[in-house]
Amino acid sequence: IADYVRTTGSIVSVYELGNITGFDPVLVRMILPFIVIRPVTGKDSDNRVLKNRLIMNFTDKSDYSETSYSGPSYKLLIKYRFDSGIVSGNLTAEKDAGEPLLYGKPPLPDFVSGNLALKGNGAIKKIIIGDYSARFGLGTAVNTSFRTGLSVSSPGFISCRDELKQHTSTEENNFFRGIAIEAGLRNILLRIFYSMNRSDAVLDSYDGLTLNRISSFYISGLHNTISMMQRKDNYTETSMGLNFFYNLRNAGIGFTFSDSRFSIPLRPDVTNPEKIHRFSGDRSNLWSVYYSALTGRIILAGEFTLNNRSGHALVQTVSLKPADRLGISILFRHYSEDFISFHGKGPGISSSTCNETGVTGSFSLEAMKHLFIFGGADIHFFPWLKYRTTGPSSGSKQEIRILYTPDEKIEAEFSFRLRTAMTDFDKTAGIPEPQKINIRTFKGIVRYMASENLKFSARLDYCTESQGPGKGMMFLHDTAVRLKRLPLSIWFRYSIFSTDSWNSRIYAYENDLLYSFSVPALSGRGSRNYIMASWKISAKADLRIKYGITSKMSDGNLKAVSEEIKLQFTAEF
Repeated sequence: IADYVRTTGSIVSVYELGNITGFDPVLVRMILPFIVIRPVTGKDSDNRVLKNRLIMNFTDKSDYSETSYSGPSYKLLIKYRFDSGIVSGNLTAEKDAGEPLLYGKPPLPDFVSGNLALKGNGAIKKIIIGDYSARFGLGTAVNTSFRTGLSVSSPGFISCRDELKQHTSTEENNFFRGIAIEAGLRNILLRIFYSMNRSDAVLDSYDGLTLNRISSFYISGLHNTISMMQRKDNYTETSMGLNFFYNLRNAGIGFTFSDSRFSIPLRPDVTNPEKIHRFSGDRSNLWSVYYSALTGRIILAGEFTLNNRSGHALVQTVSLKPADRLGISILFRHYSEDFISFHGKGPGISSSTCNETGVTGSFSLEAMKHLFIFGGADIHFFPWLKYRTTGPSSGSKQEIRILYTPDEKIEAEFSFRLRTAMTDFDKTAGIPEPQKINIRTFKGIVRYMASENLKFSARLDYCTESQGPGKGMMFLHDTAVRLKRLPLSIWFRYSIFSTDSWNSRIYAYENDLLYSFSVPALSGRGSRNYIMASWKISAKADLRIKYGITSKMSDGNLKAVSEEIKLQFTAEF
């Protein structure tokens, strides 16, 4: 970017970035919300100045008015962060829908999290005290951060990444609580961590008298009924470990060790064949070695992890750019049936990274000016039983996506996706047999920017399922308006949908509160509409409100209506 500015002068439009080596129009559109073009003032920000940020969210839904709930139906979230250069801290408090506002001794919201961090430029790079998250390598051993699913039409490379971060999310179980230190000297980095955290679980009994074993972990974080509140903080997990990384010129190699101990042993029901390979005991160790390398236009990364039960995981990625307009990515992963990582989230198709072998390949091609083609496939195999499948199973995903951008104002996109999976179908007698399901999805999107302050988009989805009555359709229209003088931004959506079954459901991403996301699964027959407004009260304060309504139809009559309202206030001071 600096070379481009020196040669051609200042950048006038964000779309001009697409002409710079390393960028393309598609990438620019993806990162558009994070780009700001403004003149350099010549003044560096003073890191010694105390900066504060406050976020307060309120959410209420009409279908959360259950009488069995222990508390009010609304959801509350408060986040506070301060930063004064080398010292920063966070405080998070959340009450989910139906949970009591305050309870316990001392009375507190259901989830409270906090931390302090100190950054340094010497041998000690970082110290975090309190709640923190960690990720090392490709994440098969330790990764308490958010993991995205594998995309077969977005060939961005998956690289090794090492980080210790302050925990700022509302995830109530998968994080560390204690102390973490990062130290380094020249090309060597060392990270050590220690944690003692209470987490949720369903308890069972050996003798029927005392709850002295864990039958399963409870990870939803909801505690809005008596039975769910009885699962809260039922055991203590003590974790410790270290990570070592040596950085070469165009390569790096790392090693991770982690140890987890439970105050109560985990004893799954092994009479269920699906759970034969599940972890049993009160201690788990993991050893992991990983690498990353760059050679020419090829990026390589891989990781091998072993646990104390001889379970293992192997991940290898290759990303290459054989031509300026062509990018290719390949990922192979293998997780044995008895591989268990309580704080690991390696790349994979299933939610639990075990009992899976697969390969993913994808490409991106700029076929001609303004025309881009993306595609890929994923083939995976589950050698042991899993949920709703009483035998070894397999599946696949294929997708092709075409994007046409004739100018900065209009964009058209078409995609076709084929997903194959195996699941049990009930039989009147005998053992259920896994059968293959094929789900085909066609999607078309048109986006039009009438002006900088007025944008429209329309989307049409059509889905078919091979087993049973499985057709689905959805149409939606979005409008985004920005009124600079007020200053006010408004988003509006109108959508209708009709699906024959849950398998033919359609997901539709929605604009939502800052640092939140909403991707509802639409099934049945009905409509989903919302309006959201954001008012910039001042240069450092914003107020955002969203109202949504979902209507369901049955036999031509209105069956159910679900409403929600969300409020958010953010301020910096």
